[in-house]
Amino acid sequence: MARLLVLVLCLLVLLSTGAIAGRRGGCCTKYSSSVLPIERVRGFSIQTRRGNCNLDAIILHTVKGKHVCVDPLQNWVIGIVNKLKAKVQDLRQKKQNHK
Repeated sequence: MARLLVLVLCLLVLLSTGAIAGRRGGCCTKYSSSVLPIERVRGFSIQTRRGNCNLDAIILHTVKGKHVCVDPLQNWVIGIVNKLKAKVQDLRQKKQNHK
């Protein structure tokens, strides 16, 4: 459920901000070589090879509104995704505890 919530939130950010940097035709075409610190990342979305895209990627959404295509197999990317998922889980728990 938390995974779905994160995905929905990221998609909303994606739709509200317009075009994604590093993407052509709505798909990431290459990975950024930059390593982003978790403090700069607000959320993420997932791109798979299904459909029109031919590259699996994580799209990191920065606090400055930029979108960065990164390799989902990189350890630093996996770490950021896991930390963001944990934040969502914590928020969900707090919300349930306050009901």
